[in-house]
Amino acid sequence: MTRVAGFQQLRTPCCGKVYIQPNYRSMNFMASEHWTDGWREASLMPNDTGLRRCQCGQFLLMQDTQYLGVVDSDEGLTLLSRPEMHELELCIKASQKPAVEIAARTGLWWHYNHAYRATYRQHREVEEQTTRQAWEAAHPDKRTWWDKMRRKAAPQYQRPRSAPFTTPPFVPTHQQLQNMQQLCALLEQEVSEFPSLQAIQLAELYRQQSLWQQAQAWLDKVSSEERQHQPFGLIQQMLQTQTAAPIRYQA
Repeated sequence: MTRVAGFQQLRTPCCGKVYIQPNYRSMNFMASEHWTDGWREASLMPNDTGLRRCQCGQFLLMQDTQYLGVVDSDEGLTLLSRPEMHELELCIKASQKPAVEIAARTGLWWHYNHAYRATYRQHREVEEQTTRQAWEAAHPDKRTWWDKMRRKAAPQYQRPRSAPFTTPPFVPTHQQLQNMQQLCALLEQEVSEFPSLQAIQLAELYRQQSLWQQAQAWLDKVSSEERQHQPFGLIQQMLQTQTAAPIRYQA
């Protein structure tokens, strides 16, 4: 469960203005959908690269603010705003810090993939419905009235292991490819506090560009501990089949 207790006060490094943010006592990252590019749909915690825009117009990361302490009420202060999608290009042009540009380009990466997510959902729904209808036709309810009187259960659908699992074609636009290429270059130059997560992100970026060898090289750098969790195994499976599409999974 995500629980909030009071507010953190934060001062921006650009103009010194003080803002607030919820003081999370516990965080729940459950979501209705998880995707291999890191996007979470209907998440109990917001998808967030930490990118913000101060009222003075400067873009910054939450980690660059100065923590001032926790208060019980908002005291009339406001939250640091998250940039709108149309502001991310402006952020990239104005950015002087690689970490800020990485955050902006990651947001664009997710945004560009949203159209494919809608196509993916529709494709999977149709295929799963076809699979279920075929199963129900092969397992009709043959219970007699006496069986029903005795409350004998009707056949319960179980998805066959041999059922098809396909994805619609994923064809990134020139704009998408350019953003992924720039994001890869930036990530490879940056020293990460969490190298395994950085390696997974780079593997996914290269996979979505159909650069299989580069993707595998980065996936091989993931720690043995992190390999026990999704989406490592799914990305590895998609590399083996040379599938470039972002994939939805259950965490």
